[in-house]
Amino acid sequence: MYLSKLDIIGFKSFATKTKLEFNDGLSCIIGPNGSGKSNIVDAIRWVLGEQRVTSLRSDKMENVIFNGAKTRKPVGMAEVSLTIQNNKNILKTEFNEIVIARRLFRSGESQYLLNKTPVRLKDIQDIFLDTGLASNSYSIIELKMVESILSENKQERRQLFEEAAGVGKYKIRRKSALRKLESTRNDLTRLNDIISEIDKNVRSLSRQVGKARRYLEFVEELKKAEIDLSKFKYHKLIDNIRPLQLQLEEISKIKEESHHQITIDEALLEDYKRELINTEKQLVTVNENLHKQDTQISEINKLEAVAQTKSEEMKKNKTRYLNEIEDFSSKIKLLQENLISLEEELETLTEQKLNQDQKFKTIEDEKNQELNKLQKEKSEIDQLNQQLREKLSVLAEKKEKLNEAQIQLKYNSERIIEIEEAVKIRDKSTSEYNAHLASLNKELETKGKSIENLTAKIDSFTKDLAKQRDELETLEQKKSKIISEFEQAKSRKSFFQQVVSNFEGHTKSTQFAMSQKAHIKGVIGPLADLIETDPEIAPLLEIILGNALNYVVVETGAVARDLISIVKREKKGRITLIPLDATRKISIPERAGLPGKLKFLSSLVKCEKSYQHLIDILLGDICLTKNMDESMALAAEYPYLRFITGDGEILNADGSISGGDMEIKGALLIGRKEQLKKYSSEVDRLQKLLDNTIAEIGRQKLKINQTIHDQENVQTALNEERKLQVEIDKKLNQLTYESAKTSAEQQNDSDKLDQMRQNLFETKKKIQSLEIEVNNFQKEANELERETILRTNEFEQKNDLLQTLLEDVQSVRLKVTNLDNQVKNRENDIIRSRQNLTELENSISERKASIANIEQSLIQIQNESEARRQQQMQIWEERNQFEKEHEGLEVNYQELKDKILNIENQTKRYRKQHDSTLERSRIIELEINENRIKAENIREYIIKEYSEDVELSIPFEDLNVDETEERIELLKQRIKNLGPVNPLAVNEYEKEDERLKFLTKQRDDLLEAERSLMETIDKINKTARKQFLETYNQIKSHFENVFHSFFEAGEGTLKLEESEDPLEGDIDIVVRTKGKKLQTLNLLSGGEKTLTAISLLFAIYLVKPSPFCILDEVDAPLDDINIKRFTDALQMFSNNTQFIVVTHNKRTMEASKTLYGVTMEEEGVSKIVSVKFN
Repeated sequence: MYLSKLDIIGFKSFATKTKLEFNDGLSCIIGPNGSGKSNIVDAIRWVLGEQRVTSLRSDKMENVIFNGAKTRKPVGMAEVSLTIQNNKNILKTEFNEIVIARRLFRSGESQYLLNKTPVRLKDIQDIFLDTGLASNSYSIIELKMVESILSENKQERRQLFEEAAGVGKYKIRRKSALRKLESTRNDLTRLNDIISEIDKNVRSLSRQVGKARRYLEFVEELKKAEIDLSKFKYHKLIDNIRPLQLQLEEISKIKEESHHQITIDEALLEDYKRELINTEKQLVTVNENLHKQDTQISEINKLEAVAQTKSEEMKKNKTRYLNEIEDFSSKIKLLQENLISLEEELETLTEQKLNQDQKFKTIEDEKNQELNKLQKEKSEIDQLNQQLREKLSVLAEKKEKLNEAQIQLKYNSERIIEIEEAVKIRDKSTSEYNAHLASLNKELETKGKSIENLTAKIDSFTKDLAKQRDELETLEQKKSKIISEFEQAKSRKSFFQQVVSNFEGHTKSTQFAMSQKAHIKGVIGPLADLIETDPEIAPLLEIILGNALNYVVVETGAVARDLISIVKREKKGRITLIPLDATRKISIPERAGLPGKLKFLSSLVKCEKSYQHLIDILLGDICLTKNMDESMALAAEYPYLRFITGDGEILNADGSISGGDMEIKGALLIGRKEQLKKYSSEVDRLQKLLDNTIAEIGRQKLKINQTIHDQENVQTALNEERKLQVEIDKKLNQLTYESAKTSAEQQNDSDKLDQMRQNLFETKKKIQSLEIEVNNFQKEANELERETILRTNEFEQKNDLLQTLLEDVQSVRLKVTNLDNQVKNRENDIIRSRQNLTELENSISERKASIANIEQSLIQIQNESEARRQQQMQIWEERNQFEKEHEGLEVNYQELKDKILNIENQTKRYRKQHDSTLERSRIIELEINENRIKAENIREYIIKEYSEDVELSIPFEDLNVDETEERIELLKQRIKNLGPVNPLAVNEYEKEDERLKFLTKQRDDLLEAERSLMETIDKINKTARKQFLETYNQIKSHFENVFHSFFEAGEGTLKLEESEDPLEGDIDIVVRTKGKKLQTLNLLSGGEKTLTAISLLFAIYLVKPSPFCILDEVDAPLDDINIKRFTDALQMFSNNTQFIVVTHNKRTMEASKTLYGVTMEEEGVSKIVSVKFN
């Protein structure tokens, strides 16, 4: 498994899409500081789910999105995708290639994708759990993490061990179990409080039950007596409706049977559901057992794989040891032969050395005599040279002074000429400065006037803009008001559309009839939909017509018969139809001769001409009056007419009067279509007005934008003018300064000129005196120089002879030294050969002992493997039994579900039958209602007192009324004698006692759950501790070896703090480097800290290798020797782990297979250049 590809776009400095294709082994990412190398590490950490912005070197997550550069705009999204080759199936997924992607938008929205499928962050974290590949695991190490690993805060160090041990999932499970345990204990505490309170109530109620039961017996007997008496009297009164009552009883019987059957089915259904739940629990238990067996088999397979690996390794070691023994034997034979040769050579060299020592002594004496003579002559020559040097030194000083005086003379002459020229130039510059100053002052005045004009224009634009924005705000307010009215009208329109289309407010039978309009030709519609009138008349029509507004108008009687048949067949209730062909045969009274003061209601109703006759039939005899007095006056004159006032009071032709509250519940049925038309028109009008207002707002915004544009143009011009004004002012100040400076320099040059002319005269006089002194000293120096040269030539001839003698001495000395070294070398070679012989013989003994140990270990591994195989076969047999039990439970579970479905369907049929009997009984009760009025008082009394309906009971035919009444009086007296009684005590006692039992059972269940959770937590702790300690011991052993390989004379180990829970104990690193006794890790140098942290990291890899590891500049503190050790270790571990190293070190680069260079050709934008070494 390895990281094969990384795609970055819009992340930090990677503005464009950047692809990095990684190879296995060691790869390096290089580049200058600030080029974006560490951004690649941040991208990998980020895509793996890093949520800590500090780990990404940022203060908020949005900052990882590319924020623009000089030539590039910011982007709106950062995306990183990581391709991992899962060829070793380390990740728990069926895919061999996994692509993990993460996106972040500037809006804060974030996405995670797994093979282009959106997933949660938790899904990404679950995939990498306990694999060493999480964003905060040991697969990504930065230089600053070295300090963290070795700091006094041991939490991050512990995380590395937990990740390697794979106990992260156990800690998560334990945390979840502890939360459940706390919740269970809280529930248990609350339940104990409730049980305590209920137990008190039960004990109190038990004392009241005896008295209450006697009271209830008297009350029950009294109830029975009064009900029997009432039944007898009641049925005497309603004997005349017995036939209808019998029919009602028959219907009630059917209803009761349906209800009884429903009750039976529901009880049976409840039993089946309980049995289904029990079956589900059994299935869960069996599944848990199967999972447990699978886990044991998996653990055995893992142990077997480890044993096989260990066995193969031991066999390889045995073969290697045998080869080494053979190799060591060959080396011993060669060393013995070489030792004899070295001893013979040493004897010859010792004799030659003695001869050369004698020769060297003779020639050395001769050299010393000649050397003493030459030293005496050299001393005399040195005295002559000293005198000559002193003379020449004085001469050089005189010449130097002469030269300086001549240079000074020349410089002063040239300087006088330059100053005279400068004075002339400055005179000319002063005139030019004055003319330029006058021109700039005039230009500055012109710019000031221009700025004033432009400022006035900007003020004018600002006022216009404020006015235009006020107008825009007015238009926006108008738009909001129109939108509000538009939405209100639209809502009302939608409401009336629904009401009209669904015939809401009409009876269900009318609604059903209108739903059949498309299937039955000749159905016109409800009467309410065929007429129109003014809003103030509509309520009067609702009162007059009443339920007739639900009547459906049809064209013919045949259509009416067909429609009634359908309504009856579909059991949609009762419906009234009006055939138009039948109404045309009905005549209406003539109004001829009636006075014009009568205002007939039919004349205020609008309808189609074909329905006018029907309206005249219904409303032709009704007149509208102002009040009841007017109605009565007109009724006396026209007794065959009906009258209605504006308040809804009606005077009928028979003299009856109806009136009262005119309020009509719900919406009016009349005028709905007019309301729909009205609101549709209003919606269209408001839509047009809204469009016009929006267009006007758009024009106003364009006008504002134009004003802003003009203002910005003027502001730009004003800024330019101000900028020019500032530049002119700068020039003016500069010229003023330069003019004053020129005047000051001119005066200064005049003073200098006088001084330099005086210096020129004095320098010429000094040069003449120095030339005379130099000539005299030159003659004396020439005489000393001739004598010194003569003596020196003689000395050099003698010295040449001495040099020849010295060369001979040196030649002999070299021979003596060479022979001495050869003798010592041969003696050392003999000592080393003897030591090597001893070491090889010891190595052969050690290898033979190791081979014997390996053979014993192989036998032990084979025995353990056989035991595991037997255990695995036994587990498989148990698992097969659980599989059979699981299949049986699955079959039973499906059969229960089928039974439940059948019973539910049967219950639905009985409910339908039950509902139909209710409708039939209601119709019969309406027919016999008039005959029940006389018996209603008795029935209401029984219902009020005992909540029992005597109508549904059969009376006793031979009941003695007088005895029953006397018995009733006696029972009432006995009840009175009992005094205050709590009649609800029995029910309350039974209810509270049942509740107490239920809660007690609940408490037992919670206690069982608490025990189960404690066992689970204990099991998790044992497993995690065992796994953690095993891993810790392995890491400790490997750390000691790896640390020793980095620090040859050093020692390092790990120390687990003693505590009750090893999972919470601190892990200390104890190290000792060469020549140091440290009390704390903070005393280590930067390089030593780095090597210590790397030692720990590699020790973890030896226990649980990470598929890939990213090291960010961790080699920065290491010197060349330790870099070599570091790269050698990387090469060794690269067989199992892919390393990606961010580095500046050339030696680390040399060790890599592939280099990825990060550059910034464009400022602020990173670019990748890669090189692969074959």
